[in-house]
Amino acid sequence: MNEVQQWLEIPIHTFYFLPYIAPWGLGFIIGRWQWIKHKNNPVARASIRWFLLTIMVSIGSALILYFIPAIFNESPLIPVWVAHFIILLLFIGLVLGVIKYRLFDVEQWWFNCWVWLFSGLSVLTIDLTLMYLLNIGPLETLGAAMIITAWCYFPIRQWLWTKKIYPRTSPTSDFFPLLTQSYISSPSAVHFEKSWPDILANIYLPLSVQIQQQPVETIDLSNHGLTIILPALNKQQHVVLSGKEKGAKLFNKHDVEFIEAALAYAKNCLIWKNNREEGAKQERERIMRDLHDDVGALLLTLIHKAESEESAVLARNALKGVRDSIYSLHDNDFITLEEKLSSWREEIKQRTDAAHVNLLWDTEALRDGTYLLSSRQVINLDRILRESITNIMKHADPKTISLCVYEHHNKLQIRITDDGISIDPSLWQANTGLYNLHVRAGEIGVELDWISLESTSGPGKGTRLTITLPNMKTNKCTPS
Repeated sequence: MNEVQQWLEIPIHTFYFLPYIAPWGLGFIIGRWQWIKHKNNPVARASIRWFLLTIMVSIGSALILYFIPAIFNESPLIPVWVAHFIILLLFIGLVLGVIKYRLFDVEQWWFNCWVWLFSGLSVLTIDLTLMYLLNIGPLETLGAAMIITAWCYFPIRQWLWTKKIYPRTSPTSDFFPLLTQSYISSPSAVHFEKSWPDILANIYLPLSVQIQQQPVETIDLSNHGLTIILPALNKQQHVVLSGKEKGAKLFNKHDVEFIEAALAYAKNCLIWKNNREEGAKQERERIMRDLHDDVGALLLTLIHKAESEESAVLARNALKGVRDSIYSLHDNDFITLEEKLSSWREEIKQRTDAAHVNLLWDTEALRDGTYLLSSRQVINLDRILRESITNIMKHADPKTISLCVYEHHNKLQIRITDDGISIDPSLWQANTGLYNLHVRAGEIGVELDWISLESTSGPGKGTRLTITLPNMKTNKCTPS
């Protein structure tokens, strides 16, 4: 209409600018607006990528090879029928995009097409600009344009690509450290199986991770690549990841190939873990048999043949220690914290009553819920509490001992306070008992903290021990 009515005259070239260059730039602006609008819809973004690429490459190639040289009164690089054929590719690309909505894994190669387009465009733009400004021949300007592009444009493009556009490392480099860490830190094969979705979540940063109960055998893409479905390690469930990289990208065939290889490696790790557990289980059973049949039988004989009650008591305590050690070797046994607190209270109460020490017991601040302790946690906490009470009664000469169980920053704490003789813990002499307390605490991830109350409550007002337990599991979760 502008050409016919002669409304507006463009300084460069009215005929070429308005029908070709202006719509090309306008298409890029509108495409960018659509890209921002659909930032949380990776399927829509894949469509925008394809259609933008189709428009930019087809029209852009025609502009670079035919229209721009004509604007500067130079001979076009291609005949006019070739330019028309390149523009025709726009419509072919639109048709292909509609027919094959999966869009050919466009994320894998669309950036390369853009690099090809803008690299060529940068050379031609610099070449034509130098010719126009310096009024020199095409050979000299082409050489200068190549140097400027190679030394300036490409380094800047590479820096933007690695630092700003796609800074994350590849899934391969992320996978093996995560799998190794999970293999080492998982206490059992069951826990290692359950870490598989977390490993994938750390690699792909999906919007959601779902565990479904039906088993699957293969890895499949769903919802045009928005979702990927893959087997779980336990062969009874499957994992569904949705929205790769917080919904910014779609899953593709390369992700399928990588997960297939990663799944095979994880299954091998699971086999190694099971074999190791089976070997450890057999060794524990052998040790339990030896303790029960040999040491236990000998201690029972000593109880019956003890010449004094004191010797019998010592033998009974030794036998109880052996039984506790045997119990601690059952890794699959769990006991509730409430049940164990009752047992601890009964034992400590007997000892304080015998020493004429008042015991204050407070578990009211403990939040409702059945907390679970593993057999290893039980035996170590038994020893820590027993040794702590022994040290208080032996060295502090208290009149009252108070034990309080409560929650602090989502962790359970056991606080033991006495009103006896107080000495700054930093002045304590290291001995075997104190060393054993720290070793047992370290085995189960418990923190021990002693403070003297002398400075806050006056002289001779005792010591406080705070036992901080690791994150406790409830009966609503799988014990760990």
